[in-house]
Order: sequence, then C-alpha cells, then structure tokens
Amino acid sequence: MEKVTIKTAEFGATNYNGLAVDYKIQYQKTESGFLKDTVKELWVKITISHFVLIGWQLPDNMTVDQLIKLTFPFAVRFITERLKDGTLKEFEEIIISREDNFFPYPYDINKVKKIEGYEISVSENNIDIGKRIQTNQLADSIIELRDNINALIYHKHKDILLKLGQERNILNFFRTIDNQEQFSYAISTLGNLVNDLNVSLLKKITKHKEKDAKSFELLEIFLSSIDSNPIETIEIFKTINRIRQGFPIHTDKTEIIKNLNKFNIEYPITNHDKAWKIILEKYKIGLEKLLIKTKKYAA
Repeated sequence: MEKVTIKTAEFGATNYNGLAVDYKIQYQKTESGFLKDTVKELWVKITISHFVLIGWQLPDNMTVDQLIKLTFPFAVRFITERLKDGTLKEFEEIIISREDNFFPYPYDINKVKKIEGYEISVSENNIDIGKRIQTNQLADSIIELRDNINALIYHKHKDILLKLGQERNILNFFRTIDNQEQFSYAISTLGNLVNDLNVSLLKKITKHKEKDAKSFELLEIFLSSIDSNPIETIEIFKTINRIRQGFPIHTDKTEIIKNLNKFNIEYPITNHDKAWKIILEKYKIGLEKLLIKTKKYAA
C-alpha cells in the first residue's frame, strides 16, 4: 500500500508568471513481510500560468483559501497518477498552461472540504499488471520511434525534428485511462507532442520563408520533397490534433464524431482506455511511416 498525506498548502514562488501553491506531503509505503516501511517528506508545486488564470475569468474577490482550493484538484490528480506510475519524486512542479486545454475551469472548489490531512492511497492489488505491460510495450515502441527519427535528423542537421516541451507528456503513454477526465488530459498532452515539431529546422530544410507557416504544413512540404508517395503521417497527426481540440468541451459534436470515426472510435466514448490505446496505436503507425521517410532522407 502506498499513501500520500497532504501536510500543508501555501502560496509559493515560481519562475513562471502565474499562481503557485506549494504542497508539502508525506509519502508512506507499507512493505510486505519483514521489509522496512518507507516514510518520506516530499514537495509538490502546482503552478497555474497567468494566461490560464485570465482564461478562467475568476472573480476579483477570491480569498487566499479559495485560490489554494483552485489548485487542489490538480495536486490530487497528479499525485495519484504518479503513485500509480511509481514516478513520484522528492520535488515535482506541475505547470498548468494553455496547452493543457483546461477551459473552462473543470472543478467545483466548493466540493473541496479538506486539504491538510487529505489522504491519497493506491493499493498494488488494484493495478492490472496485464494492462500495464501492454501499455508499456506500446509506450516503449513510441519512444523508440521518436528517438530513431530524431537520431537520423540529428546526424544530418545537428538538430532534432520531434521536440519534447515537457517530460510529463511522455508519462501519459504509460498510464491506463479510467474516465473522461483522464482521457481529456491524455489526449491534450498527446496533442502537445504531435504539434511540438521543430518549426525553425523545418523552415531551414524546406527553405520556407513565411513567418506564419504551421508545423503540419512545413512537415508536409518536407515529406513531399523526399518522394511522391502519399504520406499517412500528416493525416494521422491532424486527426489526433482535431480530436484533442474536442476535449474536454467542444460545441461542434459533428466534427468530433467525424474524427473519432476515422480511428474507428464510436461517439460517445464508453471505454476510454480502449479509445486511448487506439489513438496511441495510430500515433505509433504515423511515427513508423515518418521513420521510413526519414531513413530515405538521411540516406
């Protein structure tokens, strides 16, 4: 059994423009048999960017207690995920930015009744080992494909093509998705990855001069210069991006249904983990096709 207890929550300093709350927490792991139990003091910082705070259109008269409560559901969510992943570190800063697509603010702070003393626990008996192994194999394949593509491009240009703005985007590949909230967050972070292309490098390779050129547009020009075969990668990436734009909330249901259907996912989604695995598998296929093109280019 692993358990985290929130000890304190108070405003903290951050290098980013926004609101930061420091959560001092106690981590406990109860070992079986005669092994020693583990008890550690950890620190989790939740930072909400200035642009997100503006987008949430918060009342001007919010109290300190209310502002702290604003960050609390994010702290619980990320601590729980890291407990399940086994990735909880001594210090962790989670930054909620516009890219995370949490609009409007998704929680009800009136439901936050207790912060100090709040407990989060994960039982090893609740972990489906088969699902974890299956997910890890898919995640490992995706990470290896990304690394190989970047290695080939780096060999030619001393720069990488597929960027990684935040490490936590990769961690979602290793998780099971149990509900719509987790699915919304996962597809948002995957969308960040898909869009996080090295635009300056693509402009250099393609000799494209337009300042407002989009990443997918530049990638398509680059891939078309390698050979004349149609490239499925672009359409896969675009579809993932369109699905991402539909969660957590989007008024144009027709567009969401159309793009989910491209991946043979029915709307509304009833099995979020299955839908997530399908999307990850499609992303892997897109990377496989991108690697084939990259090998031709680098040869």
